[in-house]
Amino acid sequence: MLRNEITVLFDTDIETLYEAISNYEKYMEWRTDLKQIVPGEEPGTFREDLVSKLRIKSECVVMEDIRPRQFRVSFENNRYRGDRSFILRRQENGGTKMHFTETIVIQNPVSDVLSFLYLHIEKRQMQYIRDLKKYLREKDQDGGQIKRAEETNLAHVRGVGR
Repeated sequence: MLRNEITVLFDTDIETLYEAISNYEKYMEWRTDLKQIVPGEEPGTFREDLVSKLRIKSECVVMEDIRPRQFRVSFENNRYRGDRSFILRRQENGGTKMHFTETIVIQNPVSDVLSFLYLHIEKRQMQYIRDLKKYLREKDQDGGQIKRAEETNLAHVRGVGR
């Protein structure tokens, strides 16, 4: 199992941030890792087609939607399954603190052996944050770099990630 947690401070208010991470129908407007989003037949279900040589298509289900504080979506494909969880807290300055956890469980032994080649969970999360900050027009963009908390108090990364 791979698991990584990131805590990021946003200048954006909690409602706007929640709308961005929970409205999967608008993911194509900002997530650069996606080739396509296909809404499912049931409410809260969709498919993410990733930009990847492996042609990964994940079936996704919204598991938790507590507006505007928590959002969790599970995903599964033929290589791995897992979830993305977001906990949001309003800050005194009007911004938002977001705690983002991603967990991945490899589905089959062949993929498990090769996962170090294609599953870089920390990089995935950091790309998600960069894309989100760009979409929200956050001013603390530094040439696409997210700095760690020890350096700028912008993001704190901990856990096991590749």
